[in-house]
Amino acid sequence: MSVGTVAIPEMRRRGYDNLLTLGSLTGGGCLGILIPPSIPMIVYASITQTSVLAVFMAGILPGLLLALAFVLYIAIRVLVQPGLAPRNGADGAATGGRLKGLRDCLPVALLILAVIGSMYFGIVTPTEASAFGCLLSLILGVFYRDLDLASLFAAFRNAVITSCVVMFITIFAQFLSFAVTASGVSRGLSGALAQADIGPFAFFLLLIAIYVAIGMFIDGLSIMLLTVPVLFPVFQVMGYDPVWMGVVLVLLIELGALTPPMGLNLFAVQSISHAPLGVIGRSSLPYALIILGFCLLMYAVPQIALLLPDLAR
Repeated sequence: MSVGTVAIPEMRRRGYDNLLTLGSLTGGGCLGILIPPSIPMIVYASITQTSVLAVFMAGILPGLLLALAFVLYIAIRVLVQPGLAPRNGADGAATGGRLKGLRDCLPVALLILAVIGSMYFGIVTPTEASAFGCLLSLILGVFYRDLDLASLFAAFRNAVITSCVVMFITIFAQFLSFAVTASGVSRGLSGALAQADIGPFAFFLLLIAIYVAIGMFIDGLSIMLLTVPVLFPVFQVMGYDPVWMGVVLVLLIELGALTPPMGLNLFAVQSISHAPLGVIGRSSLPYALIILGFCLLMYAVPQIALLLPDLAR
């Protein structure tokens, strides 16, 4: 939302077509929950008792590769349809502005690397890393002279709201997980799939279809809360790595955010751009197909997600 509020008027002013502008925002908005820190990854790790650090690290390379796939698609699309983007060349001032923008982004990138790196090298635990990240953020705020009492209070308030939301999601996820296990639903489902002799790839395709259908009507965190306690034992029966599966589920949640009639990213961009929902849906379709293809690539090459966690072991 915050990026779209700034980006949409600026891209329209510069002459970008709506099909390019709106689709890039809905597709790019999906990357936020794949590249750490990610609340859905924290919820998944809590439900499945998987290492948060491992799931975080597993999302880095897929997130970067998926972003690269989006960039390549946009470049090819503009080459095929030049009218979608302005054709004026970059002058020296524009180049200087880009360099300044990259320089301004460097402290934030270093902040993320410091938090992830401190966990990677065992200097801090995930809980301590959150406090370390807060400390570094305060230092950056003081350094840039953007930190005042009002912004500090707003940061505290947003932190409490976000933490409470995640806490209640995690608590009720544990209740649901216990109920599913105690009732025998997960054992029954696992046994039924074992007797049906469904192979891992066939089940993976079925899983994609289920999450696409559910994602049309329910938001990502609710999907994870409702499905993971039931399906996680089945993932284990199928031999899926729990860390790899966490990244795949986040990808499928991203896909759901782009599928009508209830794709959250579509409505978020629509509320800012006031463009017809049909136009936003058409512009988002290529990004949904890219995510779908990337899920299949992840199945074929699981090391895309497991490379960094394996190196950390």
